[in-house]
Amino acid sequence: MAYDPDGKSEHFARWLVRLRWRGIVLATAVLVLLSAGTGLVRSPWLCALVLAILAAANLALDHQLRRGNVSDSSLFGQLGLDVAAITVALHLMGGVENPFQVYYIFPTIISGIVLPRSAAYGVAGLASGLYLAMGLLEYAGVLPHHDVGPLPFWRATPAGHGPDQFEDAGYLLGAACVLLSTLLVATYLTTQVAERLRAQEQELAASRDRIEAVLRALGEGVAFFGHDGRLVLANAAFDRLVPASPGARLLLERAPAALRDPLTEALGRLAAGARHETFEAAADGRVLACGLSRAPGGVAWVVEDVTDRREAQARAETERRLMDLGVLAAGLAHEVLNPLASVASSVQLAQEAAGGAEPIDAPLRQARRRIAQLAEVVRSVADLARPPGARGAPTPLVEVCRQAIEQARDERPGAAEVAVDAPPGGPTVVMADAAMSTALKNLLTNAIDATDGRGPVTLRVRAEPDAAVVEVEDGGPGLGAEPAARLFVPFFTTKPPSRGTGLGLPIARSIVREHGGEIAVDSAPGRGTRVTVRLPWQETAA
Repeated sequence: MAYDPDGKSEHFARWLVRLRWRGIVLATAVLVLLSAGTGLVRSPWLCALVLAILAAANLALDHQLRRGNVSDSSLFGQLGLDVAAITVALHLMGGVENPFQVYYIFPTIISGIVLPRSAAYGVAGLASGLYLAMGLLEYAGVLPHHDVGPLPFWRATPAGHGPDQFEDAGYLLGAACVLLSTLLVATYLTTQVAERLRAQEQELAASRDRIEAVLRALGEGVAFFGHDGRLVLANAAFDRLVPASPGARLLLERAPAALRDPLTEALGRLAAGARHETFEAAADGRVLACGLSRAPGGVAWVVEDVTDRREAQARAETERRLMDLGVLAAGLAHEVLNPLASVASSVQLAQEAAGGAEPIDAPLRQARRRIAQLAEVVRSVADLARPPGARGAPTPLVEVCRQAIEQARDERPGAAEVAVDAPPGGPTVVMADAAMSTALKNLLTNAIDATDGRGPVTLRVRAEPDAAVVEVEDGGPGLGAEPAARLFVPFFTTKPPSRGTGLGLPIARSIVREHGGEIAVDSAPGRGTRVTVRLPWQETAA
């Protein structure tokens, strides 16, 4: 009888306990009424004992429920006890003459609902067998026959005008057969309906499990709220994206404060007849994309964290603008650098003609510096437009670092020496050494400027299992979180206007990314700045 491995036996047992308590109370009331001078109940105390036994059995079943060890066998025993109680009640109130043998159908129908098919037929057979045994034992005189009492129309024949039903063996067999056939038909119909309902329930449960599995696998949060605004179901992603305060079950209670206004507006449009509404809002540093749809019985709410997507779109837009800037820069370099070179030559000739005479020489020197600075800005902007070239050849990374240090010394004469921490030989990486030395030179000049040329500035080289790493660290004042986050934005600079263009780090990142690497900045006020470049190993690298 291991019919129900999913715990439905306990569900049926709870239902049976409640149903039997109602039946016991009703039977007790009927017993009291029939015993009050009607004479219909010959042995009321015996009937009361039967009801007490049923009550005790119901208490035992309830105890089994609390311990969690209810089985189909225990349910079969309880229903068999009900059949026995009905048989005793019939015996005490007329036996086979009592037309209420139809009451056998109640435990039979219940067994068809809560028990397997074979056990349900067993209950029907038990009822018919007990009914037949009662009649035969009364017919044989083994059991006393209790007359129906003061209701003569319940008797088959008037008193003294022929045998009673319990004295007719043919009637007993016929009544038992009719009862058995009736109970078997009731069992068949009940079990058919119950099994179909169970099959539908299992299919619904399987569909629910599949839907729940899909909801659990979704990265988007999905929830459904009823027409009263109360939460019906939600997946784990929804609870993560829209965390609820304790006790919050209503839709607007679940929403963060930043979402409530647009959510209220969207709900209003749904109430006005819209089928679907979408909106985005920032909440707790995240960008949440929400979709609301009307559905039978309530509203479905889908929420997705699109913060990374929006940031990627912003980066893509920035890169697109840089590409447009590159096209402009290429033309700018061609149209501006040549005239600037001509102007610089003219200023130099004028300076030589002045022979160092004041006050002419000082303005001319200032003009040459400004022209050189302007040419550097134009060349830096043009570098942003440089298309990715060939990765070059395997090159010792330490040698490229030495070239970058020499270039930085040329641009920042008089600055403190750069300390180098690198293993002998160092890692070899496939790269375009001229481009990479330019990127590292930009990092070094930034570090030198951060310390006003007094140092310390340290360049470290090391090999890791998946990358070659270069670190440039300075002992400057460091940066706060807001300026550190903007260091790679073109034209953003923390230097005075005469010292920086805001293009050194963007150019360095562009070169590093062309080589498949990454660059990161770690800085905080009071502990300097460290820039880390990671270059992946190449298959052709030594």
